[in-house]
Amino acid sequence: MVEQGTEDVKQPASVFWSPDSTKLITYITDSRNSGRFTSIQYVPPDQLRPKAYSVVYPLPGEVLAKAEPIIFDIQSGKRIDVKSPPIDLPFQDGPGFEWTPDNKTIFYDYDDRGFKTKEIRTIDPDTGEQRVVLREHSDQYVDPGETFYRFDHETGELLLASERDGWNHLYLYSKTGQLENQITQGAWAVRQIEYVDEKNRRVYFLAGGREKNEDPYQTHLYSIGFDGKGLTLLTPENANHSISVSPDGMFFVDNYSRADWPGESALRRSKDGSEVRVLEKTDVSKLQSDGWKFPEPFQGKAADGTTDIYGLIWKPSNFDPSNKYPIVEHVYTGPQDFFVPKTFGGMLRLQSVAELGFVVVMIDGRGTAGRSRAFHWFSYRNLGGSFEDHVAMIKQIAAHNSYMDIDRV
Repeated sequence: MVEQGTEDVKQPASVFWSPDSTKLITYITDSRNSGRFTSIQYVPPDQLRPKAYSVVYPLPGEVLAKAEPIIFDIQSGKRIDVKSPPIDLPFQDGPGFEWTPDNKTIFYDYDDRGFKTKEIRTIDPDTGEQRVVLREHSDQYVDPGETFYRFDHETGELLLASERDGWNHLYLYSKTGQLENQITQGAWAVRQIEYVDEKNRRVYFLAGGREKNEDPYQTHLYSIGFDGKGLTLLTPENANHSISVSPDGMFFVDNYSRADWPGESALRRSKDGSEVRVLEKTDVSKLQSDGWKFPEPFQGKAADGTTDIYGLIWKPSNFDPSNKYPIVEHVYTGPQDFFVPKTFGGMLRLQSVAELGFVVVMIDGRGTAGRSRAFHWFSYRNLGGSFEDHVAMIKQIAAHNSYMDIDRV
């Protein structure tokens, strides 16, 4: 709006083309009755007075904007209306659609207002007929960031991540939406699907919390059969692993590090995780020669006295353990994610704060994502209550570190 100088912003339409470019799907947005929010540009370049912009931004209880999906056949110009009720848009963005490789099906997911239900829907692009393949429901909420999915385009089967058994795990559904089996299980959480080997019916995924004596937020790459058999750890190093799989699934690049270890990048074989070669190692010698120090991980108990929680400490480069340092906590309590860095270089700007003479801490308390469902749901209708874990943890850290001034937080 600031760039164009108007609230009626000109922007390209959201268009999702079929792989063969014979059809496209887009949508019409109706926000006429939606709540609006006013923003002020206090120093506009072309006038003395502040400038007001009104944008669609419904608050709780107000009317949401709605989207109506439509399909166009490019050769004939025919418009095909999708036989769906208007789709509520809780935020400013619209729905996202994907096509199957054979151009015969469009699919998308829909979260209802309040996020208690997620539906995975398919559309016939020739008729506009819509079908709900799968409906995931919770009396608390179905987290849209945790509930991801992937289709097997060979069979039409669906792999879904769900917290339904208390941890985020993968489930296999038939193309008609019938549960075939649970793929992964245990007291650990699947975080992302990286690759689906449709021919050999194996899925490659990132997960955290399975490896003992590690920070449970650190992710490792695993593979497992669709039938739940043959679970294989492919990245054994005690670190957080970020993965890029080759298009044919034969290899992957593994970037791994921790907040207190610079790590490296390696090329590995997907079948067993064996290393082809190291691609690069991070060299921090110059940083360290200038006095820079790694942030320090710490572990303690939540306010309940039993739940393990984790965090990081940043100290100034001229740190003197005989001094008393005020404490600054950089805090965000979720619930849509966790926030303490797990890789090298994360939140480097907090070192700048520490250099001003502070000890800086970050903590992921109960209510954030990446752990069990019970841990996650602690923040449900309790967003303010999650701060009690941060208070408890800071007190624990200060009790073990005399340089921290608990009276100045």
